[in-house]
Amino acid sequence: MHGSDLAAALGAVEVRGLERLSGGASRETWRFDAVRADGTVDRLVLRRDPPGRPTVAGTMTNEADAMRACLAACRSPRCWPTTRRRRRGSRRAW
Repeated sequence: MHGSDLAAALGAVEVRGLERLSGGASRETWRFDAVRADGTVDRLVLRRDPPGRPTVAGTMTNEADAMRACLAACRSPRCWPTTRRRRRGSRRAW
C-alpha cells in the first residue's frame, strides 16, 4: 500500500501517517490522514482485501452498506468506495 495510490483515489490530497493496523485475519486495515490543499485534515481508515486474495463479489460493498445504514440511528464512520471499476467490470482494490 502506498500513499500515492490513496491520493490518486481520493483526489487532491496529501497522505500522511499511513500505517497498517494489527488484527483482521482476512482483510487489511490501514489508518492515515488525508490533508487537503487548504490544510483540512481528514482522519481515515481503509479496509481492503489483500492483493491476491480471492474474494466473494460484493462482500466489502455489503459491509459498507451496513455501516451506512447505521448512520440513520447512531454515530458511524462514513464509507467511501475502496475499489474502482476498470474495463470489463474487473475491480482494483486500493
